[in-house]
Amino acid sequence: MERILPAASEIEKHEFSYLLTKRTYHSISDSHLWFSIFSRPPSNRFTRVQRCTCCFTLFYVSMFLNIMYYDLSNQAKSNNSTNSASLSVGSLQINSQQIIIGIIVDFFAFIPSLLIVQLFRRLRSRQKQLSPLQQALHKIKPHLQSQKKNNQKSSLTFPWWCIFIAYGLCAVLVGLSILFIIARGIEFGDEKIEQWLISIVTGFLSSIFFSQPIKILSLAILFACFCRRSNDDYEANEFLDNNQVDLNNDEEYLHSIKKRSLFTYRAPVRANRLNESEVIYARDRRLQEIYMWSIIREIVRYLWFFSLLSILTYTHRDLNSFNQVDHLQKYFLNSRQINSDYTTVSTIDDYWNWLENSFVENIRAQQWYNGEPPKNLSGFINDKTNRFIGWATMRQLRVKSQLCLANNEIILTCQYDYSLSNEDKHSYQPGWLNETIETYSSSISQSFQYKSSKDLDTYTYVGDYGSYEGGGYVYEFRGRLVDLQTNVSQLYQLGWIDDKTRAVIIQLTLYNPNVQLFTSVTFLAEFLSSSRVYPTARFEPFNFYAFTSKFQLIVIILYMSMMIYHMWIEIRLLFELKRKYFYRFWSYIEVGIIVCAWTTVGIYIWRYHQCERIGQLFKETNGYIYINLQFASYVNDILTILLGFSCFFGTIKSIKLLRFNQRLCLFIETLKYAKTDLIPFSMMFSIIFIAFLSLFYLLFSGKISSCSSLLDTARMLFEITLMKFDAHELSEASAFLGPFCFSLFIILVIFICMSMFLSIINDSFRLAREHADPHNQQIFAFILKKFQRWTGFKKITDEEIQEERDTIMRSEYFHPIENFPERIDQLLDAINRCESDEFQCRNRMCIPVEFVFDATPDCMDLSDEQALDELFKKYQNCAIQSTLECDDRLCHKDQFSCGNGECIPWSAIVNDQKDCGNYRDTGYICETSSLLLASHVEWTGICKQTMELAPPLKNSSDCRQTLGHLLQTHPSQQFRDLAIINLRTRCENLILYVEQNAFFPGLKIVYNRSRIEIFIGNRSNLQKPIPKTPDLYYFTGVIVCNGISLNIAEKIRFSYQDLQQLASYPFFPLFHLLCQKIINQSLGNMKTENNLDSSISTSFYRCKNTSDRVSLRRINDGYIDCLYGDDERNPHYPMTQLFRYQCQTVTSPSQYVSYTKLGDGVVDCTDGSDEVSNEIRWSTFKCDVNDNYACWVFQGDQFGENRLKDARLHFHRYCDSIWDTIDGQDEKNCSYWICDPGLYKCNITGQCIERKYFCDGEFDCDDGEDEINCSLPWVPWNLEAKCNKSTEFFCITDDYVKNQSLNRSCIHRSRVGDGHIDCIGARDERNVASCPDHRIVGDRFLCDKGKKCIDYMAICNGIKDCVDETDESICYWNNGSCPVGQFSCADQKDCKSTRCRGQIACIDKSHRFWCPNSNSENYVYRSSKYRSVIDNKKRCYNQLKSNTKLAIPSSFSNQQVKALAHRNFYCNRGFYLHVVASSEFFCFCPPTFYGDRCQYNNRRVGFRFRFDRGQRSDLPFILNVLVTLVLNGSTVVDHQFFLDAAKEHSSKFITYLIYPHPKPSGTYSVRIETYHSTELIHFWEYPVSPLDFLPVLLITKVLRFPARSFPWLCSHNYCENNGICHQREDNRFLCICAYGWKGKLCEMRTEYIHCASHSLARTEAICVCPKGYLEPYCYVQNLKCQQHNCELNETCIPRSNLPIYGYTCICNTSNCNVNRPVISVQRQEPNQSPFLLQLLQLAGDYPKIRQQILIQPLTSFPLIQTIKIRDGRYVIGEQPEIGLLFIFEPNAYSIETTLYLLFINCSSTMRNFSVDLDQQLSKCHVLPENQRQAVTLFGNFCQNFTYGTCFISDGYLCYCGYPNKNHSNCLSYQRRYTFELRIYHSIQISQSS
Repeated sequence: MERILPAASEIEKHEFSYLLTKRTYHSISDSHLWFSIFSRPPSNRFTRVQRCTCCFTLFYVSMFLNIMYYDLSNQAKSNNSTNSASLSVGSLQINSQQIIIGIIVDFFAFIPSLLIVQLFRRLRSRQKQLSPLQQALHKIKPHLQSQKKNNQKSSLTFPWWCIFIAYGLCAVLVGLSILFIIARGIEFGDEKIEQWLISIVTGFLSSIFFSQPIKILSLAILFACFCRRSNDDYEANEFLDNNQVDLNNDEEYLHSIKKRSLFTYRAPVRANRLNESEVIYARDRRLQEIYMWSIIREIVRYLWFFSLLSILTYTHRDLNSFNQVDHLQKYFLNSRQINSDYTTVSTIDDYWNWLENSFVENIRAQQWYNGEPPKNLSGFINDKTNRFIGWATMRQLRVKSQLCLANNEIILTCQYDYSLSNEDKHSYQPGWLNETIETYSSSISQSFQYKSSKDLDTYTYVGDYGSYEGGGYVYEFRGRLVDLQTNVSQLYQLGWIDDKTRAVIIQLTLYNPNVQLFTSVTFLAEFLSSSRVYPTARFEPFNFYAFTSKFQLIVIILYMSMMIYHMWIEIRLLFELKRKYFYRFWSYIEVGIIVCAWTTVGIYIWRYHQCERIGQLFKETNGYIYINLQFASYVNDILTILLGFSCFFGTIKSIKLLRFNQRLCLFIETLKYAKTDLIPFSMMFSIIFIAFLSLFYLLFSGKISSCSSLLDTARMLFEITLMKFDAHELSEASAFLGPFCFSLFIILVIFICMSMFLSIINDSFRLAREHADPHNQQIFAFILKKFQRWTGFKKITDEEIQEERDTIMRSEYFHPIENFPERIDQLLDAINRCESDEFQCRNRMCIPVEFVFDATPDCMDLSDEQALDELFKKYQNCAIQSTLECDDRLCHKDQFSCGNGECIPWSAIVNDQKDCGNYRDTGYICETSSLLLASHVEWTGICKQTMELAPPLKNSSDCRQTLGHLLQTHPSQQFRDLAIINLRTRCENLILYVEQNAFFPGLKIVYNRSRIEIFIGNRSNLQKPIPKTPDLYYFTGVIVCNGISLNIAEKIRFSYQDLQQLASYPFFPLFHLLCQKIINQSLGNMKTENNLDSSISTSFYRCKNTSDRVSLRRINDGYIDCLYGDDERNPHYPMTQLFRYQCQTVTSPSQYVSYTKLGDGVVDCTDGSDEVSNEIRWSTFKCDVNDNYACWVFQGDQFGENRLKDARLHFHRYCDSIWDTIDGQDEKNCSYWICDPGLYKCNITGQCIERKYFCDGEFDCDDGEDEINCSLPWVPWNLEAKCNKSTEFFCITDDYVKNQSLNRSCIHRSRVGDGHIDCIGARDERNVASCPDHRIVGDRFLCDKGKKCIDYMAICNGIKDCVDETDESICYWNNGSCPVGQFSCADQKDCKSTRCRGQIACIDKSHRFWCPNSNSENYVYRSSKYRSVIDNKKRCYNQLKSNTKLAIPSSFSNQQVKALAHRNFYCNRGFYLHVVASSEFFCFCPPTFYGDRCQYNNRRVGFRFRFDRGQRSDLPFILNVLVTLVLNGSTVVDHQFFLDAAKEHSSKFITYLIYPHPKPSGTYSVRIETYHSTELIHFWEYPVSPLDFLPVLLITKVLRFPARSFPWLCSHNYCENNGICHQREDNRFLCICAYGWKGKLCEMRTEYIHCASHSLARTEAICVCPKGYLEPYCYVQNLKCQQHNCELNETCIPRSNLPIYGYTCICNTSNCNVNRPVISVQRQEPNQSPFLLQLLQLAGDYPKIRQQILIQPLTSFPLIQTIKIRDGRYVIGEQPEIGLLFIFEPNAYSIETTLYLLFINCSSTMRNFSVDLDQQLSKCHVLPENQRQAVTLFGNFCQNFTYGTCFISDGYLCYCGYPNKNHSNCLSYQRRYTFELRIYHSIQISQSS
């Protein structure tokens, strides 16, 4: 592409335009001192610094001269009254003295400025010594230098050292100016100096932007006109120093150089000519750019225009208008008063009543509420806010008396409604008489005189029932209130309103000075001929001020400038297009905008004159003149309409800018194509609609209110068209015509006309889509691409270069596909590796090992805590409320994530047994689920967002609509037939349900059409819905197999039964099975075993027959991670992981489960010992906040201790009839057991049961004592009824089966529960015998000599499940006549498909044989039996207390749920705010979500931490903690402040740091800084994993302080600008910057700091406050400690963070705890060995160690210690109930420990304890080996005190005296020492001494 650039000729250089442009540009860029700072010519030696200095000096000199003459100017203004030569323009006054002062100031300021500027301009450059190369060039070509000197003109210049004179002169002038300015400013005072400053700034700005540019332009025009000489060389080289012209490396000269220079050289440039294709491409690109810029200009113009239009439109609406109208309506109408309510006026008397008692009293200001007269309120109404503009008038319009003619006879006088023809315009005397002799006041007389509209200056008024002329009979409300009341009363008596009155109009104009609003008030009462009065009122506020602010004036000027510009464009288009201009739609929009704009300007001008006129009249008459603003009100309405249409047209115009949207283009083009067809269709539709309009109006106008007028009838018909109608109303109007006309309208208009309309639109849309122009889409893509490149969102990439780089990179790897899985393994191993002191969660998260089993979940998948019901309760409401726990939770592999913290087992999803609370599992497939559509009105949950209600079934319904209708509804036979027709004609045999996935990626649902037709065609299924179970599933999509992404295009189909079988796998196996199938097919004849066999690498285990890899730490953990479970019970992997429980009786190979699965209700061990072991039922052993003993046991692994083996069952859970150990050993030998009060003790077995379980059909006593003589809820089997209930038990024995005639089916009650099986199946020993799973037999059938248990439903079904066949031989009557799988009744008369069901019964009731008490399926025997054990504390206090907890009332939470469910999860995880009187909803999102519907996850980093001070007493008691999310080591993205106080049990903190939107790329880390006041103590920093693809990444750490003094400063200070360098253990450092600096090295200066100067500003807005100052910016001081809130000898420390004004008290001496209980230990002699004093707190099932006190050897007594009354959660509790003493004595090879019981305290009051060690203590004896297992006998050991008052066994501590002195109470207790090393050290010291 070539372009010729012609150079300007000499003639063109002398043209006016050229000279004007050139001189103007040169003057502004160089001569304008202020502008030249930014536009200085680059070759000019007058630098920007020098120009700024001149501007600075000139500004101060001008200020100095201005302030010196400021008084003279004011004096001139004050004397202008005597000065004849003054000019006044409004408030601006100019006189000759002011002009002279201004000239003098400018002249004196001009002299120094000119001198300084010229000094700087004419400085010569300092001579520099030439380099050797330059000297050589000068010697070679000296003529060039001489020629250059000759070409330069001589001019006055100054030596280079004059620059110091210039700068010195500037400094002197500025200093003198400042001195005099300060002196004169002090003399002026504050008010005067403020006025002077405003004037100087205004003058300064106007000089820069207005006066100087105008002066420069004027001089340029003058020189261009009279001085045509052009000297380009002088202008270009006037100040050019050739010695200083140097080009950069990437620059070259653009113009040819005719004169050669020594230092310039231009290399030859060779231009390559483009080929033809490149030229075409470049031309197209250029045209696209031109079009793009035209579009951008159009968009900018429109946005500017629409902004001005919006400002102008919305500023016209006064914000106080509504309040003004609302106030006046309530004030005048009296709608709250029954007797004077204007809105209820219906008769003439009501109207007079309102007029006299309400209106008249309200139009005059009366006394104040305290009786004070209304002073200075003349002309105001009684609200004392609004003032009359003149007075109020009451105008009446009447009709003439007419004669009615009937049968040519005059029979009566008729009264017609008002019209212009029958209006009465005659004048009367008072009383509507022609003559009267009585005299009345002038106002009364005038009210009976007719006045025309011209006399009254009124106009026609339109009411609801007519239009009323401007004339009438007028009464003026003038005078005092008493006079008005008298006149109104007299008018009432004279009958001023009578039967000829047709309208009474009260008009008044009010002005509210507070809001500057005029209000035109009109009360219209229409008196119809039916004697009914219809009152209406109209309040119209408006503002007469044309421009309420200068801003509005500026906006109007700019808007009209835009309108002139638009007019110019439209006129050009009109001349260009001519007649075609009127064929364009947008032409009418533009014309509408222009017409509305100019009309609006005219109205503004009229309003301005009207405001001036009213103001002048008001000023002349003081407001006592009647001014009618009716016309002004009409004009204001017109203005509002014009502005509204302007805004409407302007908004419509935006559609033109959106023409790049493909859908919108299709919409516009569709209307164009449909135009020709819609015009005749509209004519036809109008005719039909008018016909129906006439029909309905004529038939029902007197019967239906909606047909009372033509307008109402048309509105009703349109509503019927929109399917909004009341058919009952039409039926009541006419039983036949109503439904007939309605049906006819529906058929013709809805079915026919609307169908035609949709057909027209559909055809036009098809044509528009076929002829769519892709040009706009291409332009839009081009603009978007340019925008992305300009903003940097999309880098310019070369595809070929990138492909080449990819090829090179791929060639560097050998067999990348084969090596990819191993590389992934290496990457995951590197990322997932935890430190030695950390525990790895199942989701690969690392947490400190000491956080494991601390009753607080730290892993996101909860794998660090015991899976208790209490733990999961907090996640039950995740569907209806958003909490951090819900939003952060991750589900396990075998669970379906509901997306809100709720996890559902996959098997329950597949089997449709359970759904997510938000129905996420049924999204897009809600119709196929068992959920019911409530009232067929709307879906709930996610279904609300993904599904639509089924439309009514029609002939035109497509396949998908028909299927959805059948699935959602229960159609009648008529619709079923229609459905069959639609299915046959519009559906294939296999119907794809929806395109979306079905609860799994890539899974689709298919229905079989034939099956649906058969089901619908069956008459017996008329009342049944069609089966929602899909007939077929298929999968297609992308899966990842062995690290390789595979696209499965072929549909892999399987049935619903196949899907059900997938539930048998441990997790949803679809991907794994597909991968296995694909890999087997791809390997072909290769041995798949070699490729898919399991193997163990250094870090991962490869599962069998699948490509899954499992981390070695997840082998043998109880969780199945491999599809076929080969990762569990794996003998090849040695067990080295912590927190593993070995199943007790499982061997070859051994089985292990994680501690987290103990007692979770799911049997994982084969022997069930993870739920019930030999020692304990794990569900009662809970590691929660109420029982830290279980947590202590679980945590033993981290210390190398197996504490789990010593865990024991709670003592009082023995002999409670519930099996809490394997084989029920805890229920044996209970004869001597002592029951708790309120329990029943079984006579034979000695078990304790609750009385509510009597006669419930299940044995609670082992011998069934609680079920004797009980009536059954059903009729028993005839054979069973033969037994005596009191003494016998129904039992089928082997003898009875052999011979029924010689033996009975009953045994004696004494043989039940005796441990010997008498009945077949162990029915008599149901509570004693156990199955191979070590659980109670219950309702199961025991066979094969106790080796097998089968379900009770497997008995007598014809299938031999037991080897000994007793499950079938017990049914001795079964002769095989019934089919296999069915039950034969004992009378052999019938066969039943099942048993134990009331609806399937045998005549002899034998179907009840061996049936459980419950009818529910899957019921487990006695599973509902659970006894809550009285905890040890209540036993100690010997009283029962209700364990109540403080909770929020349920009604509150229910309201929350209801409010949230009302909008069907409208705000996702947030809650919504409903705006009153609006349908708009606003969502308030939790911190974890954002978006208008809270639909987006906030990407965040969660940081949970705890400080470990490590006995560092030198650390401050309170630490201020700053946690920050840092980007690239320097930029703080988010931050949080905390406060940590030193205490025995350090608290955990958790905070969430939010990423910005969008998340910037870079390296992130979490930094923790601890401060004492503003001094940094220490810091930690942890990197954030780059694989944080989940919304939340949780980091958990224990922050330990290193063993060294603080602060830890760097040996070398890397920080700049006085920053302080701190370092940590790994030699990394942190810079604490000085105030005003920031950055990693304090290298950046902060622009604006919000922090106080005495704080530590980490960034501009992150402030570390000193002690006693409050966050966030440390300006407010916390003075709470000045109130002496702490106790004596305590120091108060004010806090900086929340709560506001918080404080902490610190003890200074040992006397601070005088009010707390103490324990005193006394002894005569010092101890030789260490003692350990242990105080126990009774809480829950197991005691807590509240406090341990180690008494070192050789301690002096008495020893007094304060008893701690706070627990681990730092909550104040009660005193310890039990005190123990351990005495340690060293032996030759061991340490002997003796335990003593010091005290048992069962008192809730605080008390002190005193222990005398010299007295005989209660020693706890150790039971011998032969007695340790007899736990059930412990309660009787105190009868003979064989073992003293206290004894211990394995896991139990027992003491005598409970519940009486002969019995004992035992605690489940292990010896727990936390001072092991210190005790051992103390013993060593004692031995050495």
